[in-house]
Amino acid sequence: MRKSELKIQKRNQIIMAVILVSIMVLSMFGIMLNQGNETIKYNGIKFEVDTENQGYLAHLEQGKIFFSALPESLENVEFSSNICNSLKNSNTITILFDPTSENLNFIDFIRLNIQKAIKDQISFAITETSDVYPLYPVGNCSMATPENPILFLNYNKNNTIVSFKEQSANCFVASAKDNSFIILRDRLLYCYYGVME
Repeated sequence: MRKSELKIQKRNQIIMAVILVSIMVLSMFGIMLNQGNETIKYNGIKFEVDTENQGYLAHLEQGKIFFSALPESLENVEFSSNICNSLKNSNTITILFDPTSENLNFIDFIRLNIQKAIKDQISFAITETSDVYPLYPVGNCSMATPENPILFLNYNKNNTIVSFKEQSANCFVASAKDNSFIILRDRLLYCYYGVME
């Protein structure tokens, strides 16, 4: 084979290699773009995968709301059917918590996140006096009324079960531990926004 033929063959191989690499790079770029736009539907609600925050954006009347889990994965969470109506028909929702709970940072994160996500007036109360929360009143389930239901965030260190239970009329106990409170937050907001009962 002559030198000129070898040069042409080598040049063609380089061109083919560049084309193949370009196709592979563009394909990977396309896959990455499509992952961010993946949509899922549940009860007519559109969910968009949020790869940046590792969760889902629900397209609701109120706007796009972030969730960590899809509703179908929370269908087995123990949940009292009275919670939705009680919260939706209230003037104020009081979030009650124990200021001496273990890993209080999880409770603080969830209660403030709920306050931000629910547009109704949210107030806070604690189960006993605390120097950490001097402005919050001390309260319990006996203070709950139809106009002001109480949501008690209970840190349950001995149990991995996540549940919402009705403690008494208009008082609901959300029990979880550590990052399982995120599941409770999602389940509560799905109910509140009418995505699931």
